[in-house]
Amino acid sequence: MTQPAPLVVTATNVSGCAGTPIALSGSPVGGIYSVPNPYTGSSTTYTYSFTNVNGCSATSAPASINVNTCNTTLQLQ
Repeated sequence: MTQPAPLVVTATNVSGCAGTPIALSGSPVGGIYSVPNPYTGSSTTYTYSFTNVNGCSATSAPASINVNTCNTTLQLQ
């Protein structure tokens, strides 16, 4: 009997502007994030968990969410 390859689950570091939803990224698609996706809080870390059709599950290493203060200027005409 051959053992299947280990399940590899990844989460990607992401960044965005405060007050704007930030889309999180995990692989393979269809897993569960440890924080809401899209994310709207302050800078933090998150993990991504996935269970395949064989019932094997794994969780990613922590990834960073960097929330920045972004300056937007409105120009009135």
